[in-house]
Amino acid sequence: MKEFLVFLQVFYLLFNGLIVYGQKDFVSFETTNNAFSVCQGSVLGIIAIINPNYKNIKNFNWDADKDALYSTKKEIAKVNTSNAGNKKIKFYIILNNDQKLDTTIIVKVLPKPNTLIQISNNTITVLSENSSTCRYKWFFNDSLTNEFLNKPFKKPKPGQYKALVNDENGCISITNVIEIK
Repeated sequence: MKEFLVFLQVFYLLFNGLIVYGQKDFVSFETTNNAFSVCQGSVLGIIAIINPNYKNIKNFNWDADKDALYSTKKEIAKVNTSNAGNKKIKFYIILNNDQKLDTTIIVKVLPKPNTLIQISNNTITVLSENSSTCRYKWFFNDSLTNEFLNKPFKKPKPGQYKALVNDENGCISITNVIEIK
């Protein structure tokens, strides 16, 4: 039973992007948002902090699945967040005796809310796959309005409407535009 509970804890951490595979004492990581998950389209930097006890380092580098990294510069890697999904990223060092130490981290890129707006019966409504967990604010002619916060926009005046949608993960998207004439 104890082994099963440990398995469930590891599975939870793994599923939520909170675990680093093969973490070695030669390196630790910090991220620009203090997590190994990020919203699609946001910026996430990873900083490798090499243990100073490893003095005979010949070289170090980043390696990753195709399109997982946007760029690397020395100990810093910028994750490509243009597509949602898990990004598998490896960091390794080569010591003077050609011994290689490596570790792999998984970054979870969370999808933007999939939303759109529509008008029906003189009311503009936000449609979302997770409408119960989304919050939104309305824009009227590209200006934020505090009217109808998190509610359908009733009896809209002539102009352009769109919504800024924020989901339960803190991920943000902007809906399509509807013009009322």
